[in-house]
Amino acid sequence: KVVGLRADHESDLAERGAAHELHLVTLHVGHEADWATRLAELSAAHEAQVAELLSYHEAERSTSHESVADRDRLEKEAAKDVEIAALRTRVLDLEKGQSELAVLRRMADTLMQPPDTREVAVAAYFYANARGFRGGSEREDWWRAENEIRVRTAASQWRELRQRYH
Repeated sequence: KVVGLRADHESDLAERGAAHELHLVTLHVGHEADWATRLAELSAAHEAQVAELLSYHEAERSTSHESVADRDRLEKEAAKDVEIAALRTRVLDLEKGQSELAVLRRMADTLMQPPDTREVAVAAYFYANARGFRGGSEREDWWRAENEIRVRTAASQWRELRQRYH
């Protein structure tokens, strides 16, 4: 009887072992199927993320190109603004130069024009009086008076020019 029990027990263990192995194989196959499904899901999710990243990258690149184009355009506009400001400054300088030139021409005209005769006569009289009407000549007193009046008038115009532009 013990031998029979033992044989039954061994047979039972063998069946259980075979059933256990079958269960493990089934579990393994089931896990493989689960893992394959999970792997397929992860792969699909990964591909979706890659597609999303590629789309994002393309959008960023086009935005980046637009940004570069905008930056280039803004730099060109800024350079034009600087050129315009420089030209405006140059125009103002030229206008100022023309005004200065006009004053200088007036000064030259003043120096070339004979001064008022009465004013020269008064100044020449004071020169002659200062030397006691001795030595020198009326002609020298006259020329000296004319030059003094011309220089005084030119100096007045020069002061006007400096006050206007400085």
